[in-house]
Amino acid sequence: MDPVTLTAGFVAAKTAIAACRSALETADDIGALGKHLDAIFKTTGEAERQKKKAEELSHNQKAVAQRLSGATPEAAGVSLSETAQQKVAELEAKEAMKSLERALNARFGKDTWNDILLTYEKKKAEAIRKKRAAAEAERLRREANEQFWNRVLVEGGKLVVLCAALGGIAYFLMWAMEQPK
Repeated sequence: MDPVTLTAGFVAAKTAIAACRSALETADDIGALGKHLDAIFKTTGEAERQKKKAEELSHNQKAVAQRLSGATPEAAGVSLSETAQQKVAELEAKEAMKSLERALNARFGKDTWNDILLTYEKKKAEAIRKKRAAAEAERLRREANEQFWNRVLVEGGKLVVLCAALGGIAYFLMWAMEQPK
């Protein structure tokens, strides 16, 4: 992943934290900070996902890096300035998050930040659980639907065979009645 994109992700997180800090000074209660905290968690999470994605090289990227191992770092797509810029942005975002944590705890009481994180993680886990349960329910519904239509097909096939057999018997009986004795 492009280091500039990673840096932009951490800068966006830092900006969201700064907006929350400015709103913190005028907020009457923690509810007034809701959308700012949501933006912080969203941008921080996105920056972390981008960082993990950047660390996971694809097979082709590994092959190119192996072939370029004798080349200069710039030729392999590694730049000291971009790496430093990314690391500084990441550290600034972490520092801003710590500062926000201290400000929230000072404004609304000890362990406010930890309570927010705990509640956020619980809600996130609950949302994941609900999503999995909905996917499982959908799978079961599709499975039941498939079983129903398979049963309809089997029973319909039996009906066709029965009708064909009865038609054959009726035709044979009519043919036998018309034959001279």
